[in-house]
Amino acid sequence: MENKNQKDSSDYQFIREKVVSARKRRWRKMLLWSAFTVFLAVLFGLIARLVFLCSDEPLKRFLGIAEPSPGPSINPEADVSPTPFSILSPTLQPANPSGEPGGPEGTPSGRPDLTPGGLPETTQGVQPSGAPVSPAPTAAATPAPTGAPETEEERAKRVLADYAALFAAVQKISGEVQRSLVTVEVVEDGVDWLENPYETKSQTTGIIVGKTEEQLLVLVNLDRVQDASHIVIICGSGSCEAELWNYDRDYNLAVVRIPAEQVPRQLYYSACEAVFGDSSLLQVGTPVMALGNPNGYAGSMELGMVTSRGSVFYITDNSIDLFNTDTIDSTDGDGVIVNLKGEIVGIITRTFKSGLNLPICTAMGSAKLLDVIEKLSSGGDRIYFGVLGEDIPAAALQEAGLSNGIYVTEVMTDSPAFEAGLKTGDIILKVNGNNVYSYGGFHKMLSRHTPGEELSVTVQRTVRMSPKQVELKVLLAKK
Repeated sequence: MENKNQKDSSDYQFIREKVVSARKRRWRKMLLWSAFTVFLAVLFGLIARLVFLCSDEPLKRFLGIAEPSPGPSINPEADVSPTPFSILSPTLQPANPSGEPGGPEGTPSGRPDLTPGGLPETTQGVQPSGAPVSPAPTAAATPAPTGAPETEEERAKRVLADYAALFAAVQKISGEVQRSLVTVEVVEDGVDWLENPYETKSQTTGIIVGKTEEQLLVLVNLDRVQDASHIVIICGSGSCEAELWNYDRDYNLAVVRIPAEQVPRQLYYSACEAVFGDSSLLQVGTPVMALGNPNGYAGSMELGMVTSRGSVFYITDNSIDLFNTDTIDSTDGDGVIVNLKGEIVGIITRTFKSGLNLPICTAMGSAKLLDVIEKLSSGGDRIYFGVLGEDIPAAALQEAGLSNGIYVTEVMTDSPAFEAGLKTGDIILKVNGNNVYSYGGFHKMLSRHTPGEELSVTVQRTVRMSPKQVELKVLLAKK
């Protein structure tokens, strides 16, 4: 029994000793782990610091981060006179106005001009100590850049000012050209099917092409006035009647005349003859203005540019160069196209539009119109030959074995060409021994002569499927 109790006691004693021993080891282990954790933290921090120091500069270069440069250190004993920077003073003027070497008081030449205060012009606003001073007056001071970026509000104001100046210049040019334009009212009298009289009115634009003490001459489109019962020139609140003076159906141009005694004084003294420019100098993209009534309203104006060139309309004995603009087109509109010099370079047309030109604003170039306008105004004789032709493509000329020539598409009845024996299908090669290369060149050759002169014309004609050259004599007539 005693042995059994002792055995049991020893067993319990063993259990108690194990428990106590386990608690002590647990605390010890926690302390060891804590110390080890602190050690690892310190070690990690040291390694991180080392890595940061080694990678800081390369990382900044890689990311493009520039450190701000430290300001200049100021030495109280050093010379504190400021040095002008090139950004503040782009051009350095010699200190001595006379141009002799050496500046005032022995200043070496080549230094920036110093004001009485001893500072360069561009640094007069601040002394070396930083205290502001009043700028000294200079003979030719240029405003120095402040360096401050332009704000959105300042930029908007500047852009608006530029636009205002641009449109003011356009308006000024338009005002000068408007002195050469007048509104022409066309009155047509008629009788309806009930035999009741009626009157219709329409307006078009006229161009003043002649002003003398006896008369005022105005150029208009012929189709607008050819059926008119009355032609009235409107000037402000006044008006005066005009008469048809001269016209040319091929060009669709007419000149109306107003006797000087009937012209309102306001119109006579404010009007001036139109100035025409050279339309052959126009290029696609050239800015232009459309004046007169381009959109159908009298006195209207459109801004745009030349959008296409190269269209040609063939008329009797000549051709008309056409160009297009992106200004608004109207079936009731006409007027003039003006360049930014205030010169008329085109007359808006409705009669010579065809094909791609139908829906867009089309104008006759002034280059080929100046001669006919001058003769219509002065009453000079116009040459009449009497053929309708066109240029021949280079490939077609080569195929026919020719180097030059124009193709005759029609011979006018009872014309000088008809009387001389020219026929449709002939190719005009020479006039008085001079080669003809284009239809426009053919017209220039004719314009050197006067009505009544006889021309020797060489043509190539196909006879029985064989080309043959024929010499013809054409007696020019008056148109």
